Amino acid sequence: MTHIKVEPEEPASLQHALSQCAPKAEVVPNQKEPELSLAALEALSNDADVSKLEKAIEVGHGVLDDIKKAFATAAKAPEISSWIQSAEKLQAQAKMSRAVIGVVGVTGAGKSSIINAVLDEECLVPTNCMRACTAVITEIAYNHDSDEKIPYRAEIHFIKEDEWTAELQIMLDELAQANGIVGPEDTEAGIAYSKVRSVYPHLQLKDLTKGKYTAQGLANNPNSKAFLGTVIEISASTVDSFHQQLKQYIDSKDKNSKENGVMEYWPLIKVVKLFIKCSVLESGLVLVDLPGTQDNNAARSSVAAKYLEECTRLWVVAPIHRAVNDKTAHDLLGRAFRRQLQLDSKLSNVSFVCSKTDDAPIEELLRIIPHDEEAQKLQRQLEATRSKLDQLWNVYEPLEGSISSMSAAIEELDKEKDSVEKAIRKARKNGGPVILGSQQKKRKPNVKPTLPRKRRRTDFLNQSDEEDEVPSDGITAAADEPRDGTLSIEDACARVDSLAAEKNELREKRNKAQLQYARIGEEINQVEQDAKDLTKAVHAACVSYRNDYSRPTIQTQFAAGIRELDQEAAIRRDEASFDPDHEERDYQAVAASLPVFCVSSRAYQTLTNKAGGNSSAKRRKPKPIVGFETPESTGIPALRQHGTSFVHDIRSASGQSFLKGLAQFLTSLYLQIAIAEQPVPMTDETREEELRFLEDAMTQVKAGIASEIGASFKKIKNDIVGSLDKNLHTATLIASDKAVPTVAGWSRPKEDGGLLFATFRAVCRRGGKFERAKNGTIDFNQDLTDPMLVHVASLWEKTFSRLIPNTLNHLGAALDRQVQTFIVLLKKRPQLRTARGFSIVAEQLEKFGGQLKNMEFANQYIATGQQESNRLFVRTVSVGMNSAYKECANIRGAGSFLKMKQHLDEYIEEQRDSIFKKTRKRVHGSLTKMMELLREHLEVRVEEIVEQVRIDTESLAANKNAFEAFGAIQESIRALLHDVDGGFQKALSPSEIARAQTQAELAEKAVEVAGASGIAHGHLDAAPVVPSAAAKVISSIEATPATVTPGVEAEVHQQAAPSTTLEDSSMKGV
Repeated sequence: MTHIKVEPEEPASLQHALSQCAPKAEVVPNQKEPELSLAALEALSNDADVSKLEKAIEVGHGVLDDIKKAFATAAKAPEISSWIQSAEKLQAQAKMSRAVIGVVGVTGAGKSSIINAVLDEECLVPTNCMRACTAVITEIAYNHDSDEKIPYRAEIHFIKEDEWTAELQIMLDELAQANGIVGPEDTEAGIAYSKVRSVYPHLQLKDLTKGKYTAQGLANNPNSKAFLGTVIEISASTVDSFHQQLKQYIDSKDKNSKENGVMEYWPLIKVVKLFIKCSVLESGLVLVDLPGTQDNNAARSSVAAKYLEECTRLWVVAPIHRAVNDKTAHDLLGRAFRRQLQLDSKLSNVSFVCSKTDDAPIEELLRIIPHDEEAQKLQRQLEATRSKLDQLWNVYEPLEGSISSMSAAIEELDKEKDSVEKAIRKARKNGGPVILGSQQKKRKPNVKPTLPRKRRRTDFLNQSDEEDEVPSDGITAAADEPRDGTLSIEDACARVDSLAAEKNELREKRNKAQLQYARIGEEINQVEQDAKDLTKAVHAACVSYRNDYSRPTIQTQFAAGIRELDQEAAIRRDEASFDPDHEERDYQAVAASLPVFCVSSRAYQTLTNKAGGNSSAKRRKPKPIVGFETPESTGIPALRQHGTSFVHDIRSASGQSFLKGLAQFLTSLYLQIAIAEQPVPMTDETREEELRFLEDAMTQVKAGIASEIGASFKKIKNDIVGSLDKNLHTATLIASDKAVPTVAGWSRPKEDGGLLFATFRAVCRRGGKFERAKNGTIDFNQDLTDPMLVHVASLWEKTFSRLIPNTLNHLGAALDRQVQTFIVLLKKRPQLRTARGFSIVAEQLEKFGGQLKNMEFANQYIATGQQESNRLFVRTVSVGMNSAYKECANIRGAGSFLKMKQHLDEYIEEQRDSIFKKTRKRVHGSLTKMMELLREHLEVRVEEIVEQVRIDTESLAANKNAFEAFGAIQESIRALLHDVDGGFQKALSPSEIARAQTQAELAEKAVEVAGASGIAHGHLDAAPVVPSAAAKVISSIEATPATVTPGVEAEVHQQAAPSTTLEDSSMKGV
């Protein structure tokens, strides 16, 4: 018997299998590996670029289609059908998964505007500042239709007839008991009347309140019945046309529309699905605009709950001026909503969006912003600039008056001078004295122009450059006004000279004044521009300060809300041992992990010219919003990036997984064709011995894997889920004890926290849950279940976010170790090591081990399954209470409220134990079933992988060709595989192709060196493995040597290295 030294970490069972299958084969050097080039495919499978991966996935789909076509003529043959099935499974794996972001918030928070901005659309989702437009759930996904001319498409899904009939019955009951007074539209009867009239605008209030119509009769109305249970599709080439078509369905119109007899459809709509050509959505992102949290349509509420369950992420939207003051992050749409997120392990999936950051009361903000903040510094600069501007205007305006006065005086001097000169000419002609007329009396050199009351804001740089400017130091008359009389010619000429001198002096002064006037004008222009720039800067700094203040505040509030949940749960579990200083989790880390975005959709759409009207032909350029200079300053691009980044991560991981699986599939297929044609030369006895070794080793691997799976799921069932069930038992007792006082609290007087009769009855009519237009939701079922959820929530979250995932991850590592041990044993079989393609098989086994190790699919299955289970708490209680609600809703006449209270009190007293025991039983049963299904799914998956391991490893020794009977198919597959990597090269740049080929060549050379070195020196366990990078090759060459018997070693040395002695080899000491 051959003795082989086994590494300490190998299981005893595999040692035994190895000892029973001793190698007796003649060893030959490694033959040249089969030529299968997957360099580009391997490079792409490790690339995170989604665009490249998408191209590669498309190529991979085509390759698999070609392989299925090649196999089509023999599809029913067992040898062929299994390959076809594997190809189809791979193709299904590559399908684009949805990544849903739910956008939630109170009505009017700006959800629709934010979605429009993120999608770079102006009015895809209707918005209206006067009323709630998106009264229905709106899902927005990418339009994959091939028609590029129709980028916009929609599906409008209407509720079924029975759903509308049930809704009508509730509303008609509300109206019938309103005694003709429906009140405002925020009351139960007012809401009912508004909704009924939206669909049936011809109905009169008096007829509805007197019970003239039945629910079934209205539901059968041809106008509404034509839509119930149907799906209407619309499409458009432009967003304007699309918006107009869509608006008539999802917009809740104003009162005048009802008066005019226009039917509205939104009460009948369950969900609207929009499909658009948008790069943001192309990677699989889906945005869901959920209605305001006060939607009391039962069918829509159910759909909204389903969407919340499906959502990968949640964006909670609140106006920034309310987000901090109203503690929106702390309350997070209600305690029940937060508790549900905790149960779903989705607290880390929440992002907070502060909307309407452009709505900034600057003066109010400046009163609270600290003195040393940038906004205050800028404000002081602005005030100084404004003060300087006032000073300049104080100089400028009088100067303007002086210039006007001097111009008028100069004009008068000109006129007088002309008059005197004319008189001189006349005197010389007539030969007499110079006679001065009345013209000289009219000169008024001190004329002052009338100044405008408002300072003029003009472009002072446009003043004429032709006029000189001088400073003004006051304007006085140059000479006394002359009186009527006569002058000698000499005196008259002297008078002309005096007037000319006076005019020149005044002109010089005016020129200096005009120079000063223009200079100050330029300075005013500059200072005014500085003031405008500073005003923008102050606005931007105030907005920035409020944003920077809001982010950590909201994060802290969010963490405080989670702390409250944890403390409440701890008190409910054991109040006596509750320690408020004990931290259930790192709340600072919780706070820091909450993404907070402060955005202005209005500013973004203004800057990108996407605001100002529906029709692009009529759109006016919108007025810029002060404080926002670039799209980035609005926060929308950052929010968009946040939304797409996690989708890219999902798509990247999914694409890489598909391409790795495809590479394994192609390699396995090639092994069956290439290696089977040239089996390793060995005797029949040796071949049987190697096959027996492989069979025994695989049996032990399967047993080891089964043992690991069994142990892990036993731990999950007994320790983890078992502990949770004990917790559920205690929670059941607590909820039962709290049920009676909880029910009694509903009917207390309003001042003691109870409900009014009308509200109480409205809740009962709606099966215990009433989502009011104002003041939030009343949910009797949630109230009854809360004590149970509070007690179990913390352990539930810990179980499904940490305990079970950790156990599954340990299981994956254990399964990988089973494969790694098998690889070690395989490398110690000298005959198998020399088989053509051994290194490829070894690489395949490494990859199969990695597949087994990856438990992401199992963890995702748990995350999804437990969501369905945790919703059974409220659902089961709701079913248990439903008959009591119906009975209460049907009570009429005198003493109705008292009878309703008494019935509920008696019912809960009798049924509470039964209801909560059933709840626990259903939840536990659901969890048990979930784990059983997971185990079955995991075992099937593992079995498929192990079977492929068996097929690939047996190809090394088995002398058979699975495709021998299908010669034409074999040749087609061979040709396809020979050229397969060329298709993937199209997704890479020339430099990337060259790099991938270089890495492949280095790997091949390293393998050849490792193979030759291993055989020559007896390092038989250092099997050459084809890695995906040269570094991996080098590390595989340096593997720890194993040992074989001296006889086998001597045989190897005789063939490969005759000069090497036993003492010189690494086998010394065996």
